[in-house]
Amino acid sequence: MTNKHTILTQKKLRVEAEISGQVAETTDVEREIHRLRIDLLRLNTLRHKERGTETSLERDNQLLEHQFMAELKVEIRIRRNGCLRFRKTAILDVDFA
Repeated sequence: MTNKHTILTQKKLRVEAEISGQVAETTDVEREIHRLRIDLLRLNTLRHKERGTETSLERDNQLLEHQFMAELKVEIRIRRNGCLRFRKTAILDVDFA
């Protein structure tokens, strides 16, 4: 009876130790999962901010491009009109000469 009791007690201690190890391992895994979720949240937040920045930069770029093109067209018209006025003045000067 004593041998059987000793054997069962040792078996019980081994099983409890194994369970305790598995509980500790489970706790470590859960802690690591929590850290990974926090990292994933940070990455998603940064990605979202970058997308917003990228979209904003694209919008600003398009706006500047349209503004530049409008200013360029105005400048071209001014120069054309200036050339026409110069030509008209030259023609008139020739006519009067």
